[in-house]
Amino acid sequence: MLIAVNPDEDSRLPFLLRVPQPDGDLLFRTSGTWPRVRALYCYPVGLQEWPGDAVIVERVPLRSCRRRGAAIDLILDRSRENRSQLVFTQARGRDALRPPKKADIKRLARTIRAVHAIAYDLEPDEILSDGDLEREVEKLLGISSQDRIRQTIEGIVEALDDAAE
Repeated sequence: MLIAVNPDEDSRLPFLLRVPQPDGDLLFRTSGTWPRVRALYCYPVGLQEWPGDAVIVERVPLRSCRRRGAAIDLILDRSRENRSQLVFTQARGRDALRPPKKADIKRLARTIRAVHAIAYDLEPDEILSDGDLEREVEKLLGISSQDRIRQTIEGIVEALDDAAE
């Protein structure tokens, strides 16, 4: 994965993020070098925008880079801040990428609860009420964006296991 300075000085997105994919690299303008505390907005652009004399800010080998539907899961080959997810969406009628939002996390939590309820042969609200599920989601929203999905799954499953026992 390569991160370079965006040569377009008028752009509000000062970096270019180049993500390798089997069908050809993807290129995004982005607001930062890597999601650390807050999520980054990424705007997809054509590879022709990659400058021939790119000023590389960061070059990081990838351990994994998989596209699953509307998302790309990235795992960098480094010990800290090594996970992130890019989610394709529409913004003002144009393609964009965004990190998972609160509504996505809530939907994920409800889906996990429903599957868990089937495993325990219970109704979803018997295992964990809507209010308790909402409180679990609120606790998990404080997690940095690169780990949010993985830790949400782990946190919700743990809460459901505790409630089912």
